[in-house]
Amino acid sequence: FLRDMPRDRPVGFTLYDRPLVLFFESGGQVVCLRDRCAHRAARLSDGQLLNGRLECMYHGWQFGADGRCLHIPQLPAGMEMPERSHVRSFATAIHREIVWVWAGEPGRADRSLIPETPGVGAPSTYSVTFQMDLPYDQGYLIENVIDVAHIHIAHNGVRGGGMRQAAKPLEFHIEESSITGFRSTFQSMGLVRTADSPSLSGALVEFVAPNLVRYTSRYRDPNLIAGLELYALPLGRNKCRILYRKYSNFTSSWERLKPRWMEHLIQCKILEQDMAVVIGQSEEIARSGAHLRDIWMPLKS
Repeated sequence: FLRDMPRDRPVGFTLYDRPLVLFFESGGQVVCLRDRCAHRAARLSDGQLLNGRLECMYHGWQFGADGRCLHIPQLPAGMEMPERSHVRSFATAIHREIVWVWAGEPGRADRSLIPETPGVGAPSTYSVTFQMDLPYDQGYLIENVIDVAHIHIAHNGVRGGGMRQAAKPLEFHIEESSITGFRSTFQSMGLVRTADSPSLSGALVEFVAPNLVRYTSRYRDPNLIAGLELYALPLGRNKCRILYRKYSNFTSSWERLKPRWMEHLIQCKILEQDMAVVIGQSEEIARSGAHLRDIWMPLKS
């Protein structure tokens, strides 16, 4: 999230174990470079920012937004900058307060592929964001957060979690399914709704390939908006990061006044409740070497 990026220092992260570094150049644009100095392979994310340039902490080589090396203290005056001194740069974009990186060739970057959630950018919509790194693959995170059935058991009694008495059979209606993802309405069968939710007409779960799970509440009043965006970032093997955004255009005064760290406590507790289960799943599946069709037994109800 943009709000979590420091302005005065670089930030390193990995994408499928590829080291990358983000920083703000002097004009305020977010820059992404390969996190490896061309000189002696030191991490550029350990360096510092000087006048919008990223300086390697080892020998002071400085790099610009396009990855070109702009200064080498040890290079004699008049000598040309070596071609191999440059590092690879990646196209970036900021959309709805999230920093996006195009991991391929910069010239092929297509901003239109960034998923759009209706209403999230509206002035009347209030959002709470949270992120956390987790010790398992991205695919397990997606499978975990898209699994509606576990919520009322695994997170029973947790604020923002579930209630054991609401663990009922689920009815799904697939509205759309393709290589780009799917969308499905769902409801609990036989669940008596409380008096405070008569306006809720249904719920929608979506998977937007390759890494977004989205939950949307549907209301009888079409002007009401509420939902969750859950992005899974593949940091590497057995490493991923969740970017969580809860949003609504009818948020209560208490929710707006609630400090951000309080939401973080709740979400950390929910994710930690799942962590041992998901790690156990991934270890057992890796140990068996069998296909999921032979290991899992999904109910067909």
